[in-house]
Amino acid sequence: MHSFIKASTMALVATVGLPSVSHDGGRVGEARVGEAQLGAGLSPPAPTPAKSAGPLFPTPDLQFPGGGGPEAAQPAKPQPVPAQRMAAASAVDRAPAPSAPDGGKVERGDKLKLGFFETVDLGGAQRGWGDPQGGLRTFYQRMDLSGEYLVEGNGGLSVPLLGEIHAAGRDLDDLRSELAASFAAVTGRSARIDARIVDRAPVYVVGPVRNPGAVHYAEGLFVLQAVALAGGLGRGADNPSTLVEGAREMERLRLANLQLDRLTARRARLEAQRGQSFGLLSSDGAPRAIPIADDGQPPPPGSAEPPRDGQSLGAAESAILQAEQARRRSHEKELAARIDAARNEVEAIKAKLDQFEIQREMRAERLDTMQKLKDRGVDTSDHILTLRTELADIEARRQDCRVTLVEAEARLAQAEDDSGRDALDYTTDLAKEIAAVDKDIAEAREAAGSAESMATILSGFVGPGAQPHYEILREGGEGVAILPASETSPLKPGDVLKVK
Repeated sequence: MHSFIKASTMALVATVGLPSVSHDGGRVGEARVGEAQLGAGLSPPAPTPAKSAGPLFPTPDLQFPGGGGPEAAQPAKPQPVPAQRMAAASAVDRAPAPSAPDGGKVERGDKLKLGFFETVDLGGAQRGWGDPQGGLRTFYQRMDLSGEYLVEGNGGLSVPLLGEIHAAGRDLDDLRSELAASFAAVTGRSARIDARIVDRAPVYVVGPVRNPGAVHYAEGLFVLQAVALAGGLGRGADNPSTLVEGAREMERLRLANLQLDRLTARRARLEAQRGQSFGLLSSDGAPRAIPIADDGQPPPPGSAEPPRDGQSLGAAESAILQAEQARRRSHEKELAARIDAARNEVEAIKAKLDQFEIQREMRAERLDTMQKLKDRGVDTSDHILTLRTELADIEARRQDCRVTLVEAEARLAQAEDDSGRDALDYTTDLAKEIAAVDKDIAEAREAAGSAESMATILSGFVGPGAQPHYEILREGGEGVAILPASETSPLKPGDVLKVK
């Protein structure tokens, strides 16, 4: 009876010491189980005693017949342990640590499932049992630390009690080792860590695909698989609305380019009006076509005209320029005529004023002579009166002429001022008009670029020979990098696949 009780107790302790096994076959805990000396004829190695702070679960004292302890019991016949149990215990002890299901590295945005299994030593030898196995080891899960964790954007993993640990770009084995070391440093106990990736950041597909958006990431995902998960390429031939939209955008592009040509020719004409002519008139006075450059600026003199369908617009603007120059010349001639007339009037009034001055001097001399004759006794009263009257009339006319001269000089100054102000206003108006045309050109270019982009997107995959182009936008330590890709380029969690 004593032998039966002792054998049962040792079997129970050996069973408790076996390690637990996770659902995927990986080992989550390790127990160093010595070779059980439960059978006769076996040669087990010397057991290695394990440090223990005492058993986790107290074992009640067993009662033996006769009131003695286990050392008082009669020696029992050793019972052999089945070979299957010995092989299983040895296999579990040699089992490798679990690895990630996908075998990849941890990335930003990954969701990890961590299991913390604290090591507990059961010291059977401390109770005075004569068990050659010494202490046994078992594990229990720390539910306060176990759970699912998200790798943050900075690559860190925040675990309660352990703090933040950098996880991005590391293998799971490396991460397990650091978690175990941190656990031992904080709690003073050893533990086995189960770490698995349960979810990863999606891959985002944008561009002409049927269902753009996020697709689930799986290990080994490459570009063509991501496009297939997004519904495949959105062929225009399969969608009539895409063809209609593409034709509409092509028409908008054509109108925008036509408007751009018109504005470019108009700007060249305005520049020529401002005095920066580029040979717009030939030697015989006939208008030449205004060349239109691709950048919207007239080319320098002597440059070859680009082969663009804008020569008719240039010819029309050249004709407008010729008419505008003729009108401007006529207006300038009119202003010059006004100035010449005012200047001639001033000169004529000055000459008339000089004549009045001569007549006044002559009348004054004659009056002086008559006055001398009167003083000598010659009766010249009538002549003196007549001369004084003529002299007063000449003086009045002379004063009127001086007033007329002042008015003529004012008209001359006004004409000259009008000419200068007209030239300044003309130049200012041209500058304002050129600025407005430049603004319209910028808007037309933006509209043309937008229409071209939309037309390319909508009609780029209509033909059977059209080939898509791929780019991968990948976030790294130095920001987002744009990587050229092919159909077989591998993808990483969080990548943005751009289809063009």
